[in-house]
Amino acid sequence: STGGPTGSDPQDYFKFTPTSSGSHTVTLTWTGAADLDLYVEDSSENQISSSATFNQPETVSINLTVGVAVLIKVLGFETSGAAVDYTLTIAQ
Repeated sequence: STGGPTGSDPQDYFKFTPTSSGSHTVTLTWTGAADLDLYVEDSSENQISSSATFNQPETVSINLTVGVAVLIKVLGFETSGAAVDYTLTIAQ
């Protein structure tokens, strides 16, 4: 499939509020033959960073400020509508 995600592909949002300022690494891994993409957005849903390759893991490193929440979006780009098990980790 080419182009953007289809209506049957998943899109999950997670809100993360850092407890300390500095560089954070967000990593997305999954199982199965799927292509998931990772986006980090501010509270107004403006994109801050992204990792949208055909490989895994998808990883972004971003500087965050203590107490300032961000949204982490996991988007199923090519999943054929099937459920995909994934793991999302945030490390400083």
